[in-house]
Amino acid sequence: MADIVKSTDEINDFPKWDEPPIDLYDDEAPARSGPLDTPIAVIFFKSSAAAEKTEEPLSFRALAERIRSTSRARKDWLPWLKLARFGDDRTDKNSYRHDSNVLAITGIEADYDGGQRDVASAVEALTRQGVASMVYASPSHTAAAPRWRVLCPLSTELPPDQRTRLLGRLNGLLGGILAGESFTLSQSYYFGSVNNNPAHVVELIDGTPIDQHDDLDEIWIGRPGTKEATAGTTGPQSGPLDEAALIREITEGKSYHSAMIRLAGHWATDGVGYVEVGKRLHGFMEQVPESARDDRYRARVEDIGRTLLYVFGKRMAEPPPAPSTPEAWPDPDLSLIREQAIAAPPIPTGILPAAWARWTAEAAEGAGAPHAFVAVALLSAAGTVIGNARWAAPWHPWSEPPAINAALIGRPSSGKSPALDQITALLATLEMEANEDLKDRRREAKRDAMQAAEKLKVYETEVKTATKMGNAAPLPPEGCEPVKTPQRRRIYSTSPTIEAAGKMSDANPRGLLLQRDELAGWIASMDRYSGGGGGDRQFWLQAYGGRAWTPDRVKDGDEPVHISHLLWSILGTIQPDRVSTLMMSGDDDGLSARFLYCWPEALPPRRPSCRADTEAALGRLRRLRALPWTETPEPKVLPFTAPAAAALHEWRIEVASMEAEAGGLMLSWLGKLPGLAVRIALVLELLEWSETPIGTPDPEAIGERATIAAIAFLHDFAIPMARRTFGAAALPEAERDARRLARWLIQQRPMPQSVNARKLRHRGDGPGIPDAERMETALRELEAAGWTRPAPSRDGGPGRARKDWSINPKLEGVEA
Repeated sequence: MADIVKSTDEINDFPKWDEPPIDLYDDEAPARSGPLDTPIAVIFFKSSAAAEKTEEPLSFRALAERIRSTSRARKDWLPWLKLARFGDDRTDKNSYRHDSNVLAITGIEADYDGGQRDVASAVEALTRQGVASMVYASPSHTAAAPRWRVLCPLSTELPPDQRTRLLGRLNGLLGGILAGESFTLSQSYYFGSVNNNPAHVVELIDGTPIDQHDDLDEIWIGRPGTKEATAGTTGPQSGPLDEAALIREITEGKSYHSAMIRLAGHWATDGVGYVEVGKRLHGFMEQVPESARDDRYRARVEDIGRTLLYVFGKRMAEPPPAPSTPEAWPDPDLSLIREQAIAAPPIPTGILPAAWARWTAEAAEGAGAPHAFVAVALLSAAGTVIGNARWAAPWHPWSEPPAINAALIGRPSSGKSPALDQITALLATLEMEANEDLKDRRREAKRDAMQAAEKLKVYETEVKTATKMGNAAPLPPEGCEPVKTPQRRRIYSTSPTIEAAGKMSDANPRGLLLQRDELAGWIASMDRYSGGGGGDRQFWLQAYGGRAWTPDRVKDGDEPVHISHLLWSILGTIQPDRVSTLMMSGDDDGLSARFLYCWPEALPPRRPSCRADTEAALGRLRRLRALPWTETPEPKVLPFTAPAAAALHEWRIEVASMEAEAGGLMLSWLGKLPGLAVRIALVLELLEWSETPIGTPDPEAIGERATIAAIAFLHDFAIPMARRTFGAAALPEAERDARRLARWLIQQRPMPQSVNARKLRHRGDGPGIPDAERMETALRELEAAGWTRPAPSRDGGPGRARKDWSINPKLEGVEA
């Protein structure tokens, strides 16, 4: 960090970082106010862009009142906070909030977004351990899906490289549940409530600052997904404890108290005795140079005995481990059969216009499906109905079509297919109505073809006559060209090949919807008819953007199909396991990044209590389909109003900050959010117009309300859903197989006492893991989770042992 802070003079009047914290066990320590009453430096940012910062000295009690009293109409209008001091360096996006600009930390902050543990459980854990802290509900917190943050003040300002060590203590205390972004040095957080949400709570816990809780090093847990994310592996920063570094801190006179506490605890854990630890500490203190032996040194030498009593007394007070036998089964890890840690968010209220919100809720009720399935499917279908008739442009030259791809994710019988049927039925009716004149159009075409044939005969005679007389042949007259047979007007298709999709686009320039009740089959069949060269995926990537498309194929001759604006939306269902293996495997070509993901919690079976007004919904969709389109095939582009464009720009800045902390598929998906906001805003604007009285002029611009609603939908619903979906897809194959096998075992009645690996692979009703190596790995994963253990058997005969596995009897009666 030397390149960030050249000297302590550059940080105002910071305390020296090499001063040890106050010894709580020193009776002669100077009196001071409690940690909740001592002002610390708090940085406030006006928004996620962090283009402005304000530093205030606040006690935790004053900060808690600030958080309680802050409320805004929307989450993204809330301010941000950080327990740190920042410099004045900005990024190329004009943001103060970046790791290299953090000068010192005055506390630590952490986020929990798992949706399972409530605020009270966090308060209980912090209170039991006596950690000075504050727990407050996140703006998106609900009782059903709890989300909260923890703030812990420090006893003194510390260098930034100490934050990971302290955050690992907090993560270990809370059981390793903190979100990975909590470990980002410059990570800051919203504070306050949305519309004075009554579920918003702020709780203060009195105690000792976490930098003085060296006892928590024994349960240290690092950032999820890293090699240091293991309980009890702590050190000056993260990972294993560095004995040599701590000894140097003592012998060079840099730090005594905290280094001795850590070393003593480490050695005691390794079985080193009380007397030997005391000898080691005294020996290191004897190595301190005479010039550094001041009053602080002498006090710490006298304190060694008290340090030993603290460390060994704490260990003696711990209850002895319960006796166990090799046959005893542990409690099985049931997280393998639970849904993902990230809870499914509900559709935010106020996103859809009133009549559409009512219809989607009633249609979902009638289908016995989650509301989110119908609402998301509506956005995709409405975008298709609008099609190339309207595009949206926030500013020149950026424009977007209304195509929206959506994947409805759920296990069998989760209601995804019935929900999809509600939308498909509307489109099928519109398509049928659009073809009521098909017979008349074909009769007219037959008449025109016969007239063209007669004109062609006359023209051929004229050419022959002119040629015989040596005159120039006349040009063919109008109306003698071949007449195409009229095709059915289409709105959607279920399984077109690329060739068929191109021809359908030529006949339906407004655009179409690919609707699949199971997307897995469609994805698996890609390139089946095109030689496996990746052409199918490229077609669907291009169809999302509405760009020109002309296939160069020999069989098209001199008249290839040319589509000015190739436009297809994709809407379908898929099971969670298939998302991982199909949509998110292989190279990231951008296809998975172009989907909205909807994976709500499944509902219990119930009888519908209402009936949706399908005729009224059809009437509104007819208005969208009838939008005037005077410059076919060029779309009419609706500009954004100035306030709408400003809101969208703020959203782009927020997305950029999220991209800086993301990676892999999530990073690719986040990159599409600004464009997706434009598309959804266009659809919402026109959905709202469809509810107005007949005769109301259609919109000439995209307004602020539709734009803010689109952003709120993405922020509060689409992003959590993507994290929920990508979290499952990011699991390694072994863990996915283990989860599949665990769910299969739980469904067996009665629970088997043992299973055979080979028989499991060959069972028709088995878990569906056909590969021997994968099955072995899955069973080993279950062994680590306390579900199984090897029980090889020869059945009393010679030869190779059977690969039998015993099942934990504690699983009997467990429900998935």
